[in-house]
Amino acid sequence: ALVQNLHGRIEQITEALLDRMQGKSEVDLIADFALPLPMTVISEMLGVPEQERMRFRHYAKDIVHFRGGTWGVLRADPVPQLRAE
Repeated sequence: ALVQNLHGRIEQITEALLDRMQGKSEVDLIADFALPLPMTVISEMLGVPEQERMRFRHYAKDIVHFRGGTWGVLRADPVPQLRAE
């Protein structure tokens, strides 16, 4: 239900991101669209002010790296199980 309520806002964000890419001779689909879209939606859902979103993105990136994943692609099991020897 929450995502359905956000449908219109997600469309607005999507259109804005696509507008920014228009006219560029080259785009990085991940950097220009695939990362900013969910980061913007999540930031707005959490109430992160626009001026703090870059900091929020850096925190999220640090968490992903700390958990053993890579930015953009997370491993299915980011934390290996420790075995007692």
